[in-house]
Amino acid sequence: MTPEDTSWLSTLCAQERALHRQEIRRSEKELRQYLHHDFFEIGYSGRQYTFTDILAAVADPPSERRICMKDERCLRLSEDSALLLYRSAECCPGCNGLARWANRCSLWWLTSRGWQLRFHQGTPMERW
Repeated sequence: MTPEDTSWLSTLCAQERALHRQEIRRSEKELRQYLHHDFFEIGYSGRQYTFTDILAAVADPPSERRICMKDERCLRLSEDSALLLYRSAECCPGCNGLARWANRCSLWWLTSRGWQLRFHQGTPMERW
């Protein structure tokens, strides 16, 4: 098993949290900076998304949900790639607390443009 890497943990958590913010998700320029051009996601629902799908969603109405992260771990896979693992929950007006708990993993690559997200998956879980 690949050892945990605490030196990259805070950087990658900050990158991940940035992608949870609406001002980033509503900006094609920002998304192009954070997402690798070969980005692929398997969402919480099981639906699959590509880089093009994510860019097309920029025009969608913003969500009022906020994502909270917990139990973050970073596994270095190579000199320029790491797997970020964490648990999440959504907090939104009207849901009276947290909802939609998930185990999440993100594959980050260090490119000439900085850290870029190459793959992401969210898997539903009961609660944390």
